[in-house]
Amino acid sequence: RLSGDPETRYRENPVRMLRAIRFAAKLGFNIEKHTEAPIVEMAPLLLDVSNARMFEEVLKLFHSGVAVQVFEKLRHYGLFEHLFPLTEEILSEEMDGFPRMLVIEALKSTDRRIGEGKSVNPSFLFSAMLWEPMLKRKEVYSAEGMSNQDALYAAANEVIDQQIKCTAIPKRFTAQMRELWSFQ
Repeated sequence: RLSGDPETRYRENPVRMLRAIRFAAKLGFNIEKHTEAPIVEMAPLLLDVSNARMFEEVLKLFHSGVAVQVFEKLRHYGLFEHLFPLTEEILSEEMDGFPRMLVIEALKSTDRRIGEGKSVNPSFLFSAMLWEPMLKRKEVYSAEGMSNQDALYAAANEVIDQQIKCTAIPKRFTAQMRELWSFQ
């Protein structure tokens, strides 16, 4: 529960919506009904938060050891689309009649590593989150006649450029993302 009026608190600092999700997932409790009620409607306020701050918040959310639960709650409350709009768009599509599961499997892996006390790398998180959008763009570039490698680089650049409008991914991580994608 937030102290004070939830709408006022969310307007003052939209990141409070993300914190509510993180604490609920991490501590295994439900969000109080008055705190919960305005989240879906106020989710677009996240667009007003600096992309540098959003990067830090995404790491806190998905490197919390309960990334799968965080992911599900973010999607339930309409917040995920403001963190990863390209990924949200892809998740609504099926591939060969099945939902796309790479994100869930990557988050499970991250949770497992954190649970084992192992390190995690933001590059892996963002690479996994943006893999499907990057592949989709790569297909477009390939269909336009680009070589496989050129299509990959063009798609990677485009997807990263769009994502950093939401979350300012530092260059050291975007370089690693490109490398991870090229190894695939």
